[in-house]
Amino acid sequence: MLRFKRKRSAALALLLALSVTVGAIAYWTSGGSGTGTAPTGTSAALTANQTTTVAPMYPGDSAQTLSGDFANTNSGPSFVSTVTPRSRP
Repeated sequence: MLRFKRKRSAALALLLALSVTVGAIAYWTSGGSGTGTAPTGTSAALTANQTTTVAPMYPGDSAQTLSGDFANTNSGPSFVSTVTPRSRP
């Protein structure tokens, strides 16, 4: 009986090792390729809202803080990379 248990344990260990090996080979050698497309939605323009008042400036004047926020009417978040202030004529 002991001999049968040893053979059975060895067979189970071998089966376990083989299944782990096959799984590892399948994982590392799997591949694929393809192409895909997806439509994008339309985006609405953001509205910049200035929340501070800036005093008239002249060359050499000290810096002033300009603050504000954006109104986003898009269905998702928008990314603002730069903001450039303009002077009024």
